[in-house]
Amino acid sequence: MATVNSQNIFVGAPFQSVTGAVFTAPVGTALPTDAVTALNTAFTSSGYVSEDGVSLEPERSTTNIRDWSHTVVRTLVDETSATVSFALLELSEEGLKQAFGDDKVTRTAATSDHGVQLAISVDAEMPEAKAWVFNMKDGDRRVRLVIPNGQVTSLPSMTFTAGEAITVPVEISCNPDASGVIYAIYTDDGQTA
Repeated sequence: MATVNSQNIFVGAPFQSVTGAVFTAPVGTALPTDAVTALNTAFTSSGYVSEDGVSLEPERSTTNIRDWSHTVVRTLVDETSATVSFALLELSEEGLKQAFGDDKVTRTAATSDHGVQLAISVDAEMPEAKAWVFNMKDGDRRVRLVIPNGQVTSLPSMTFTAGEAITVPVEISCNPDASGVIYAIYTDDGQTA
């Protein structure tokens, strides 16, 4: 019989210090297979995420097979999918590239007349799919959500008001990788042997 252990209770706070907790890299980049290994250097950070955090919404539709007496004898999976959503709190170059696509954000360096400028061009094309990693911590505990092939599928609905920070909502559709994996979750309880 399993015993209760408070070390198995995790919270989903971001693991960030110098960088944010959301990272992207080109699809096919070597992915982490645990909650603590350093990320491949191809991954870049988006910066802060809003206080609402990150939401993972898995979905699975099924079909029941029934026998002659209408008893369910087997269940087949029709479709398995997931979406991840969060709101970027920084209007950083990397974050905007995540939301709109790398080729949709243009950076102009600062000069004596203006600061660093970013221009976002929105058109009918979807942003390219990317590998995504979300790092979380709870004291010494770690949680990592890995999406091997995620694509931003909705245009951000942005609100501009004087009393709130501008955020960029992002919704990612998780597509299967070559092995059929749509996402992976890794944990580490922080208790070394």
